[in-house]
Amino acid sequence: RLATSTIHSRCFASTLVIAEQIDGGKLAPVTLNALTAASQLKQDIDCVIFGADKTAETTTQLQKFNNSNIKKIFVAENVAFKGLLSEAVTPVLLDLQKKNNYTHIFGGSSTFTKSILPRLAALLDVQPISDITKVVDKDQYIRFIYAGNVVLKLKSNDTVKIITVRSTAFEAAKEGGGSGQANVEKLDSSVKNDLSEFVERQVQQSERPELPSARIVCINSKFISIYFIIY
Repeated sequence: RLATSTIHSRCFASTLVIAEQIDGGKLAPVTLNALTAASQLKQDIDCVIFGADKTAETTTQLQKFNNSNIKKIFVAENVAFKGLLSEAVTPVLLDLQKKNNYTHIFGGSSTFTKSILPRLAALLDVQPISDITKVVDKDQYIRFIYAGNVVLKLKSNDTVKIITVRSTAFEAAKEGGGSGQANVEKLDSSVKNDLSEFVERQVQQSERPELPSARIVCINSKFISIYFIIY
């Protein structure tokens, strides 16, 4: 009798976190808040990094957070990912989801995730859940609606939850404290993007911090549009 074996896709609950790379190969701070939110599900966590270059530096930074239950780090490096355009990133992300059957996909609330995750959700025929402020359980989350005037508790019945995290609602993950180091696997990122082209990014420099990343925001009055940022 011949022995046979079959390779099955992952079928247990697991989470994918989008580890965002910013200028110089640095790990975006919002990724650490997304890691904290994802770890509250008590599931195995994989991360994926996209970049045109310097993904090794980003990976090294991410490996320091070995107390966040990160099991594997997928790395996709290709010149086509310059500017992290959704037309180039989403096909690779979709292929990764199909191979691993993640039950949850998390990302920090940023321009990057707001560009790719709604597109991914449409391709998977699920409803994205944006800007959550609390994880209740694997199906239920808290977020604000009506310009922050109403707190909504929602339940999603989708088989895949695609979620962005409000960074100010979750503490940043801390380095160290865990055992072992996440495995690193390079993805086949031979994508060709004929739909869009990254030209340049113009950033207005300011000495003041951005409102979403401010440690404390003091509102003077709900009737007066004045706020103070403490940093």
